[in-house]
Amino acid sequence: MRHVPVWLPRTVTARSLSPAVVNLLQRAQGELARRQFDAAAATLASVLAQAPDCAPALGMSGVAAQMQGRHDHAAVFFRKALEHQPRDAGLQAGLGISLFEAGDAGGAVTALRRACDLAPNVASGWFNLGRALKLQVRTDEAIEALRRALRLDPSHVSARLTLADALASIGEIDAAASELRR
Repeated sequence: MRHVPVWLPRTVTARSLSPAVVNLLQRAQGELARRQFDAAAATLASVLAQAPDCAPALGMSGVAAQMQGRHDHAAVFFRKALEHQPRDAGLQAGLGISLFEAGDAGGAVTALRRACDLAPNVASGWFNLGRALKLQVRTDEAIEALRRALRLDPSHVSARLTLADALASIGEIDAAASELRR
């Protein structure tokens, strides 16, 4: 799942955070946006040393760890952030992708399903769920999720290719070919 939509809070403001912490969070946002993941991780470690329960810092730390390939660490950060913001679809998706990359397809499916429940109109969520279900050989469910992704975004090439592969895997060669021609 290399096509990870990076979760970032839209704005970093918090009534209970000091201006210094807010400045560090904004700096970390910029570092993540510039793909400076090591720098972002260091900046976020400084934030968490001052504000250990800061959900934006925990979520961004999850993104930094994820992009560094440290998926087990990313999952820990996303879980901690979800303790504070359990209804955040981006955090749920980040957790699901981290679990998938760490080899926990079952945990990934659970988190990605929650993300889809929270944000049912996000094609990438359904695509990621479909990929995790396909890995678990829950092909019918995977096909359903991938079709939903394509209803939301007909131009989602990865979803179309994954759907065609899933269809072919159950012997639906004509349907798979049809998907590839679209």
